[in-house]
Amino acid sequence: QTLLSQEKTLDTLKDKSFEYLKNAFEDHEENHEVSNIYANAFIKKSVKEKDTFNLAYAYLYKSYIMDYDDALAYSDSIINLTKNFKNDEFPALGYMLKGYYQYANGDDKKALKVYLIAYDYALKNNNISQQIEIKQFIGGLHYNSGNYKDALKIFKVQLLFFNWLF
Repeated sequence: QTLLSQEKTLDTLKDKSFEYLKNAFEDHEENHEVSNIYANAFIKKSVKEKDTFNLAYAYLYKSYIMDYDDALAYSDSIINLTKNFKNDEFPALGYMLKGYYQYANGDDKKALKVYLIAYDYALKNNNISQQIEIKQFIGGLHYNSGNYKDALKIFKVQLLFFNWLF
């Protein structure tokens, strides 16, 4: 699309709810050109309304459709934006995202360091689902590096937890 056409599209989306923009993004996530329009509308609306929480989510969505360097930059933006949040999802979610991108890029040591920071925030915020997810990633990193004993410890605790839960 041309820049003028994208601006027109963004203008027609300005009155849409965050929920609408989120759903539209998810519906079109495979088509990066279209999903990018919804992500940009989400960012624009968040900035206009000075809504830091939704801006963090807008950056999250934007990272999903970007290349490695841009996705990493968006994860850093989420962390910087939410580091003083009193929220059960952030900034841990930003650190989780950053760890994922570092892991996917083959930088396991950096990923582990970032996941440990994410885990500390998940503990502070009492976010059990994040704690479980982060532990799985950490266990996987230990396994990938040949540290099977530590990986097994983590996976056994995870198994106990899931057996207790279900």
